[in-house]
Amino acid sequence: MELRMPVSFDQVLELVSRLELTEKQRMQLVEVIREKAKPETKPLTAQQKEFVDDMKQALREVELHQQGKLKLQSMEEFMKEFEVEHREYWRKKDKKTAGKG
Repeated sequence: MELRMPVSFDQVLELVSRLELTEKQRMQLVEVIREKAKPETKPLTAQQKEFVDDMKQALREVELHQQGKLKLQSMEEFMKEFEVEHREYWRKKDKKTAGKG
C-alpha cells in the first residue's frame, strides 16, 4: 500500500532531525528525499521540440521588433501569406468531405 501525503520540505527536515542518525547519514537521507521530490519529466517529442523552437524564434523576433531592429508583418500580410500557403490543404480537405456526403 502506498500512502501519498503532501508534506513540505521543512516538515521532512524536521522528521529527519528526530532520527538517530549521524550528520552524514542525515545529509544523505536529505539528498535522497530531495531527488525523489523532483517532478518526473518526459522527453519532448520531435513535434513538441519543433513547437518550442518555433516559439523561441518568434519571441526573438518580437524582441528584435521591439528594439526597432526588425519589422514584423502586419496581421493582414500574415493572413494573406497563411491563406496562400494553406489553400491547397483546404482544397484537399473539402474534396474529401464532399465525397463522403
